[in-house]
Amino acid sequence: MTIHPELTALVNWTWANKDTIMQHAQGSSGGRPKGLTHMRLERDGENQLYTHNRGIDMIYDHYAFTRKKRKVKVEESKAIENFLTQLEARYSEIKRLAPAPTIALQAAKGLDIINSLADLKARSDLKGRFIHFIKEDRSVTDRIYVNLRNKHRGQAFGRILKRIWDVEGMSSAKIEVPGGGPRADAMVIYCRNEKTTEEVVGKIRGYQAKHPDFFGGSLPKLVKHFDGLKGVGYGKEPPRMLPIRTRSGRFLGKATNQQSFGRYRATLIFIALEQTEFPQTVDPLRMRMNFSKHADPVAARTNRINHSARNEFERNVKIVFERAGISVEDPYKQEEVKWDKEKDEPMGPPPGPPPAKPAGAAAPAKKGWSWKPRFL
Repeated sequence: MTIHPELTALVNWTWANKDTIMQHAQGSSGGRPKGLTHMRLERDGENQLYTHNRGIDMIYDHYAFTRKKRKVKVEESKAIENFLTQLEARYSEIKRLAPAPTIALQAAKGLDIINSLADLKARSDLKGRFIHFIKEDRSVTDRIYVNLRNKHRGQAFGRILKRIWDVEGMSSAKIEVPGGGPRADAMVIYCRNEKTTEEVVGKIRGYQAKHPDFFGGSLPKLVKHFDGLKGVGYGKEPPRMLPIRTRSGRFLGKATNQQSFGRYRATLIFIALEQTEFPQTVDPLRMRMNFSKHADPVAARTNRINHSARNEFERNVKIVFERAGISVEDPYKQEEVKWDKEKDEPMGPPPGPPPAKPAGAAAPAKKGWSWKPRFL
């Protein structure tokens, strides 16, 4: 089975940085037992589960950002101000859309409803956050990714939104406020099915023909590129399952709401890495794992073992992706996932030390016998 070149590159980068990734993961683990060592679950503002894991964050950041150096350094405050000015120029048209869009700012835990553009301009925490324009709350199957340049982002988004709003099945769209890093998916559009996707892409194609300079050329890794378009691609909607670990050929997970296409895949790669670094059955050499650095000092000195572990990691990626309904050849696709509900509840902070024993306290009785006074 051939692995997609972009997935191969992501797997190679993850393996090259595995020690740092596992160090970060250990720092956010919350003390979970082996088998779920570095996965801590929390709930957001909408009571939906998400993973708190800085190791996954590292993989996701490498997935999402283009990492290209800017030729001209743009001050973030000016970029944000320019974006909001452009968006404000299109705002009167956006308000007249039917049905009227619900506007919300993506927060760390859920969405904050925005009543007006003035509410946005008054905030100082916009950098790198997404603004959602919601038409209908229905299930979707496709996501369209659009790379819009910072200089024209607000203007281009407003005009594209107006063009696609009447398309049947176009559920919502979101745009990133500049300043969060060189992302290749500044605009994301959610579509009910492939027919909707084709119609929306046709509208974008017409706009790009008139304004080709408004679009960047790169896209997030693992998405499908549309032929004849610059910086426009798509991926299938992830399942409503938060992957935690695999067992007996199926996933153990938790039910969740919409989740990130890229973070879902970053989580799967991390699970494969964790299973490689912390296997359930290991040979004596692998048992010498250095848990503080998450590196095998013996494997580091023995190329054969290190190479074997690298191959094992790739095999684990294939297995985990297959169980998650994703083809490693076409990682933008998503099939149905059969999974079992994880019984563990979200973990809070690790428990503190046990309370000190009161002075003069009697020792607990040993199990299996009782003490009786000799004299009554």
